[in-house]
Amino acid sequence: MKKKVGVVGYGNWAKKIVPIINKECEIKFIANTKLSYKRFKGRIDWVFILSNNKTHYKIAKYFLNKKINVFCEKPLTESYTQSKKLISLAKKKKCKIFVSEVEIFKNKKIPNSVIFNIVRKKYEKFLKKESSIVFRLAYHDIYLLYSKLKNEKIKEVNYKETLKNLNIKITCQRNQYNFNYSLVSKKRVHFINNINFLAFSGNPLQNMIRKVIQKKVYFKKNNERALFCNYFINKIKKK
Repeated sequence: MKKKVGVVGYGNWAKKIVPIINKECEIKFIANTKLSYKRFKGRIDWVFILSNNKTHYKIAKYFLNKKINVFCEKPLTESYTQSKKLISLAKKKKCKIFVSEVEIFKNKKIPNSVIFNIVRKKYEKFLKKESSIVFRLAYHDIYLLYSKLKNEKIKEVNYKETLKNLNIKITCQRNQYNFNYSLVSKKRVHFINNINFLAFSGNPLQNMIRKVIQKKVYFKKNNERALFCNYFINKIKKK
């Protein structure tokens, strides 16, 4: 039997993911981010929060307090403190909370290295000042490199972000990490060293949703990565 779910948010990204959710689940409602999501009175197993980052905290908190499992588009919030509060609330209410990390479901292995060069390029016609590249793109590479970054001691950070580009050079005690992003490239590219994240088989997004709904993922590790991303982004932006 398909799980009953709700969806909050229906922007460009949501329009891509909702058809996949519909294949795996029974969608009971699709709501906006104002108050319409509170009008649904039936019972659902999960809510998918696909709205903009600033709304994640209040929406996730609302559903967790109703003891409904939460699947949230990344980041959980842009604040380490708020993210930690939501994860603690989920534990208190005996609910699951999962933060989207679709790149992991491409099943790529990143070998150890002294220098990690991360390159991601794509084209976005409409660029918004409130939408930071570090949360939209770099976030993915931070959770992909979590096992390597979590034990690093940062010595120096060179952080440069504009509306169209983000360049971060992080020198650590052990390794160096060069993050380079562009939103004005006609050719899509995503590499970590020589690992191509645009070359993969199957449908990682559908596979992630299916496994989350069936509770066949390691939720604790996912939550750890989500918190680390908040912590790490905050740290490198302050350096």
